[in-house]
Amino acid sequence: MPIGDVEAAAAKVTFERNPFDEPSKAEYPISSNLNSNLQFKGLVQSNNIVRAIIKTEDGQKFYGVGDKLSNGFSIIAISLEETTVDLSNGSKKFRLTLSSLKSSL
Repeated sequence: MPIGDVEAAAAKVTFERNPFDEPSKAEYPISSNLNSNLQFKGLVQSNNIVRAIIKTEDGQKFYGVGDKLSNGFSIIAISLEETTVDLSNGSKKFRLTLSSLKSSL
């Protein structure tokens, strides 16, 4: 049995895709070069809502817990105190940290 969310993985399957075509960027595994594909720019808070500012190839956007990035990752947690964002691709979890901001506080 595979590790992770089988339904989430099955939802990404495109049955009409020609197997001889180059895969889309979303199909490449980016766990090995996560930092080169995502740039964690900062955190913002309004009332009790915290958002992460993340830059991808598609541009810079605000993301909240539960939002999906264009590369298939989902935001699973945002910590204003730790200045971190936790991401998941369905089978693995990753943490982005604002180390420069944390050291200046």
